[in-house]
Amino acid sequence: MEVKVARDVERQLARMAVRSPKLAELPITPLFGVDDLVRLELALDRFAEVHISRRSKRLVETVRATLSVARTRLRVVGAIRHAVVVAEARPGQ
Repeated sequence: MEVKVARDVERQLARMAVRSPKLAELPITPLFGVDDLVRLELALDRFAEVHISRRSKRLVETVRATLSVARTRLRVVGAIRHAVVVAEARPGQ
């Protein structure tokens, strides 16, 4: 699931990069998992410090929103996996 979430983010950002070439400065590809998403978020922070125009700020917020959705998806998957492990650990209940 981690790879799927990362690939979804990669596809979304690739589409955005077509309209906003500045995104090429970010390590959008390849994204394989959480480590790559963290690397992207750190790069986005550096990008936001350099690009301070209104348009760039909107772009940064859009990318942050995409990453926020990815984080939420990963948390949900983690919670489900945890619940399954706990349920399997208590076979008699």
